[in-house]
Amino acid sequence: MKKNCCLCLAEKLSGKTLAGLFVFVLCASLSFTGCKPSNSKVKTNDPVKYSSVLALDKTLFAEIKKGDTITIKTKKCGILKKPDASITKPKIKLMFNDVDNSALAGGKYSENAVFNKNYKNADLQNAEQTITYTVSAKEASKLKEKGLVILGYGAEVSVVKLSCIDYAPVDGTEINTGISSKSYFAENFHSGWNLGNYLDTIGSGKNKGFSAAENWSKEESTPELFKNLRELGFDFVRIPVTYLNHIGEAPDYRINAEWLAYVKKVVDMALAEDLGVLINIHHDGSETNQWLNISKADDNETNYKNQTIQFCQIWSQVAEAFKDYGSKLAFEGFNEIQDGKWGWGDNRSDDGIQYAIINRWNQAFTAVVRASGGNNVYRYLGLNGYCASPDCLSYLKLPDDSCVDGVNRFAVSFHYYSPYEFGIEASVHKWGADFGNVAQVETTKNDQEKALMKTFDRVAALFKDCPVYIGEYGATYQGEAYSDYQRYYLEFLVKYARKKNMMFFLWDNNGESIGRESFGYINRKTGKVRSGYENIVEAVNRAAYSSDEDYSVEAPAEK
Repeated sequence: MKKNCCLCLAEKLSGKTLAGLFVFVLCASLSFTGCKPSNSKVKTNDPVKYSSVLALDKTLFAEIKKGDTITIKTKKCGILKKPDASITKPKIKLMFNDVDNSALAGGKYSENAVFNKNYKNADLQNAEQTITYTVSAKEASKLKEKGLVILGYGAEVSVVKLSCIDYAPVDGTEINTGISSKSYFAENFHSGWNLGNYLDTIGSGKNKGFSAAENWSKEESTPELFKNLRELGFDFVRIPVTYLNHIGEAPDYRINAEWLAYVKKVVDMALAEDLGVLINIHHDGSETNQWLNISKADDNETNYKNQTIQFCQIWSQVAEAFKDYGSKLAFEGFNEIQDGKWGWGDNRSDDGIQYAIINRWNQAFTAVVRASGGNNVYRYLGLNGYCASPDCLSYLKLPDDSCVDGVNRFAVSFHYYSPYEFGIEASVHKWGADFGNVAQVETTKNDQEKALMKTFDRVAALFKDCPVYIGEYGATYQGEAYSDYQRYYLEFLVKYARKKNMMFFLWDNNGESIGRESFGYINRKTGKVRSGYENIVEAVNRAAYSSDEDYSVEAPAEK
């Protein structure tokens, strides 16, 4: 049996001084309370494991002053490991975006949020409510320097409005304030194209500007490229953008000014040719060793918080940079976020944790863009589900939006290269077993025409109130001998997508080879169609613009 700690001390003190006896008596008195510390000591270390995160960059607080308000709308959410769990005592916490995670405590919450002086968070009356926080002079000064982080427990931030931000449309810009994304896309766009392997290049180093030497495309974009795209029939350009080599350290994650200026330069060139433009965060989440890593974000609240803050910081800066651009510029939150298994990993057995993170990142993206004000209040926003797979879109939940006019400004995206063996890998050379007179033994068993139609039907049925767009589609070039199978695949896909009122963006990575991942339809230097692709590009836009319901896609020429 283990001896009482105080009795052990008494043995050691035998024959010692009165001072030692005093220590013994004091310790003995504590033994009656189990050696516990006094209850008079106040706990200040916040024990709450916050499961929703939003960050706003300091640039949004440039004009804030004492007495200005931060208005926050929340909705229900569970904890990270149990995203659908019901939380009985929802909380919210406002912090400066600094290394100390110091809380805002000098201002005043509205009456429906009770401030806890010990933990410096606030208990909410309900998970779904609107809270107002009035900032002090000292807090206003620090927000200009640090920016803001909002944490939620049982309550997820869906809307943030700052009284120091102007939420009116920017004068003299072409921004549609009352047209839904579904109507706008249908009325303005027919055929999209991806400027792939360019601004989405993963280079070396950190906090860098554009590097022509490291760029995967080897050619810089020119006005002639976009002019020729328009002449070919493409009217919407998706410009993937990767930031991981162009940002500074935590917690600011400042985007390199030279890089952001270069992104704007490319966007401006495309808009000058009256093309629609869609920009995103691309390869930052492409692999499990990048910073936007859902396989680590789902491990614990700290990983999730840190990644989400960085995600919000980047979008906050990008939104601020483009806040005066018109409706022809749209944003897409992220690309193909997944845990490395492309939809066949932990997402199938983790009780919905990864799907919930995707939905929370889409909500954070929406709230940050809207909070920046200006034309971003009405910006059309693209949303991807898990790994941009059409098979995972049933788990996608549309975010709450700050717009109260009832206009839906979202568009839902998925990517399509199926079957992989034909579309990307080039291990199978033919496609069209259902309607294209291709022998089944010469192609894959699955993912032929009927499977494509079934997939598109299912996605269209899921999202009837907002447009669906295929953010990437393609079939790798396998040489002249098999190019008509490629033509048939792309023409069939585009024709059926049009029938389902979908928009689509042909993936082009400027690949000049033959075989795996060869998607170089357009010569980046000249802006002309690359040799061997002429019939393919012509077929894509023939299907994109055709209004003849009886128009049929010609079967591939037998090889």
